[in-house]
Amino acid sequence: MVWEPISALIGQRIDLVAYGSRTQNKAEQKYSQLEKELYKVGSKHFHHYLHGRHVTVITDHQPLETRVAKPVHKAPPQVQRLMLQLQPYNLDL
Repeated sequence: MVWEPISALIGQRIDLVAYGSRTQNKAEQKYSQLEKELYKVGSKHFHHYLHGRHVTVITDHQPLETRVAKPVHKAPPQVQRLMLQLQPYNLDL
């Protein structure tokens, strides 16, 4: 069993503002890569940095960008739940 960490960071221009990392639980280990990326973006750890601000998310995961551009109701249920958690934030990918 491989313990892949869930990691995310927040930066402002060239400065690191916040970093978060933890190991995945058994359920999270079964997530698809798309679900893992959405989970990182919507982490509650960064809520106080994201809420009420316009935020640009930089990712190297191209399927995430195309999935977020499509309507929520066409996504699988797990992805829908993660996308609905992101709705309070003003995010650009």
